[in-house]
Amino acid sequence: MKMLENFKNLSIETFLMLASVAFVLKVNALILNLIGFLICIFITLHIALTYQEQLKIIKAWIYGLLKWRDRQKVASECEGKINLFSKKIGSELIGKEFPKVKIRLVTGEEEDYFENGNFIIRVKDSGNPNKNLLIVALRFFSKTLIPETKQYLHNTLVKSIDFFSVKRFLDENAERLNSLFYEEYYYPECQKEPKIKECFGLYGVLDNVGIFNRVFLQELIFLGRKAHFLFEPDDPKITGEVVALLNFLKNIAGKERGEDAVSGLTFTGKILRTGVVLVAGEEKMILGDSNPFIWRVNNHLEKGIENIYLMAWGKNIDFLKVIAHDYLDKDPRIENIKEQSYLIKDGKLKAFLVLYKKK
Repeated sequence: MKMLENFKNLSIETFLMLASVAFVLKVNALILNLIGFLICIFITLHIALTYQEQLKIIKAWIYGLLKWRDRQKVASECEGKINLFSKKIGSELIGKEFPKVKIRLVTGEEEDYFENGNFIIRVKDSGNPNKNLLIVALRFFSKTLIPETKQYLHNTLVKSIDFFSVKRFLDENAERLNSLFYEEYYYPECQKEPKIKECFGLYGVLDNVGIFNRVFLQELIFLGRKAHFLFEPDDPKITGEVVALLNFLKNIAGKERGEDAVSGLTFTGKILRTGVVLVAGEEKMILGDSNPFIWRVNNHLEKGIENIYLMAWGKNIDFLKVIAHDYLDKDPRIENIKEQSYLIKDGKLKAFLVLYKKK
């Protein structure tokens, strides 16, 4: 939906640019010509800077229609779709900025590398554009998703996170390729390591309520930074902690939308100390009683919780904003580092999240 909205905006701005050009050509007054000319320049620059990835996809379509420069079509389409998707993921995370991917179709050695803020993927053209897109997506997410954390995790967790991110990418950009992904990559790996399928199921539960990226991956980013210089690569203690966090979040995701949950919303591991406050309970919302939720935040802080996520759905969103902006933002012990609106897949319900970090 987001991609369609971006293309709609691009179409509108392109129409305005063409209308400005027509205006300049038709009007004879010098001052009006100058104004129209400046408007054309402004809109053109705005389109070029704002819709770079959409223009790559359009360029790929044009190459496909003309039936020439097929290799360029493959590269442009892969770049555009992956860069748009990674930008969306980056907007959901604090402290994460993805490099832009650039595709180099080669006949020789396939070697990926970082250069000037870009991630260069050298890939052999398989002759199948669908397979090319899958290969590029897998290599992109495996190298850029949470590199600061992956070195400490068991390979099953690493592979399952990469695969699930690729699946989410395909669901939004090329759903027709899910069967190919299943047959070529997911099923063979699950045959070797069945727990990948189990992890997939847990990730799906989190993603249905919008917290796979916004909470789970966010905590993994925090974990990677804290683990530096303290743990050895592939340390079982960290893998155990991540599995425990995953089950903790699964229990939260399974709570009813209006459930006024009090207990079981703190995760106190050896590295991660995470708390969740669900702003729910119709009676408290009607009465405007924010005290129970502020008490829970205070309780989290007393337990040494470092990251506190406040979440609300539907009609409770405005109440959460009042609690955050009128009370918690003024608390000198914590800092508001993220606010996000989003849609819950399960029921298409509006949701809102605020993340506070202990100072």
